[in-house]
Amino acid sequence: MSPKVYQKKLKLKQSKNICYHTIIKMLPLIPDTILKISEFLRDSEKITLTMTSKFLDTFKYKFIYNEKVRVHKIKNLSYFDNFSNVQVYNTRQKCPKNVKYIHYFACSNNIPQFVTTENNPVGMTHLTFDQKFNNSIKNCIPPTVTHLYFGTLFNQPIDDCLPQSLKYLMFGWDFDQPINNCIPPSVICLIFGTRFNHPIKNCLSSSLTHLYFGYYFNQSIEGCLPDSITRLTFGDYFNQPIKNNLPRSLTHLVLRKDFNQPILNSLPNSVTFLELGQHYDKLLRDIPASVTRLMIDYHGINVASLNKLPATITDLILWGNFDIKIPGYIPSTIKDLTFGNNFLGPINERIPPSVTHLTFGYKFTLLIKNCIPSSVTHLTFGSGFEQSIKNCIPSSVTHLIFGSGFEQSIKNCIPSSVTHLIFEGTYSKPIDHLSLTIEIEMDGKIIKRN
Repeated sequence: MSPKVYQKKLKLKQSKNICYHTIIKMLPLIPDTILKISEFLRDSEKITLTMTSKFLDTFKYKFIYNEKVRVHKIKNLSYFDNFSNVQVYNTRQKCPKNVKYIHYFACSNNIPQFVTTENNPVGMTHLTFDQKFNNSIKNCIPPTVTHLYFGTLFNQPIDDCLPQSLKYLMFGWDFDQPINNCIPPSVICLIFGTRFNHPIKNCLSSSLTHLYFGYYFNQSIEGCLPDSITRLTFGDYFNQPIKNNLPRSLTHLVLRKDFNQPILNSLPNSVTFLELGQHYDKLLRDIPASVTRLMIDYHGINVASLNKLPATITDLILWGNFDIKIPGYIPSTIKDLTFGNNFLGPINERIPPSVTHLTFGYKFTLLIKNCIPSSVTHLTFGSGFEQSIKNCIPSSVTHLIFGSGFEQSIKNCIPSSVTHLIFEGTYSKPIDHLSLTIEIEMDGKIIKRN
């Protein structure tokens, strides 16, 4: 709300002159407006706001606190009933009356019914089983659960066990049971663990949007995947034909280590992100023009074929240990370039002047003088980088990030263009010489400077 401004005529004691003094009076804050603003605040910010005046202190009992919190940490607060998202660990703990989400960590199949402070039964929404849990779940899961997570050792049949309320389902490492007629049609996100390797024909509903397979899955997907899926990830062992077998709405596709099937005319035009594993040795020019972000592992790919990439690809992520020997391998269409953790270099004249965002992995430790093009605005080094940066950072850089191992002096090394400087670990060298206009973050915390 705008402040109310009015003029009041004032007569000075020792003068006949009359002047006008502008008085600014704040209009009363409307409670509904404050509650609406609170929807955009973190819980800690809501509490801070209530501490600014007696009037705002009353809102401590009106705000709803939505971040997940352990119920024993808030049980003695006078506004306990205003928390909506709690973790509980035993049946003796009561829940706030405004609770919407209850996270329960279970060690057995004896799942309790929880009640609020008013002794009203309340439905559990998030259920996580202990890593060692491996008992039957028949007639065990409450019908209100929307998020269900199994631990490492769980490997029991799930026929007629899962509620129709379920939306998110994640299995652990050992799960390897048939899923025919087992997954409720309400599930939108399904994550399998490492060992799952069963047929999935007629097992997945049209509501599913996110599907992730584990390490060993290598079953046919012909006629198996509903068109509703937008994100699909296969594990290292998967190497099945994909032509005419992928959902038409797919946008993100991950094909890992063993995959080496043709992709020419095999990917739907909706795919924008593609990851290819280390055994893929087909032509990169077969990648469809819809792809804008590509992640590849060098081990099976001819680096020279990088310059055959579609011009639509602007983001390129290169994993593996390789040497870009000849300038021009990386296309001039690339704007965001990331080298994986095993990349060792060198990079002299290898990075095209189109790149604006450049990221190195943790093993990169080489000198960078005259290596970073003046087009780069965002530059990130990994934890292994510990070289001098004197006269190395171009004046185009605005965002500069150093890994946790960096301890070189930065005096007279940071160009005036830098607005954000981040140290991912602790940094012991002086920083008082840096401009106050630079926002500095160290070990996850913003450094306040006068």
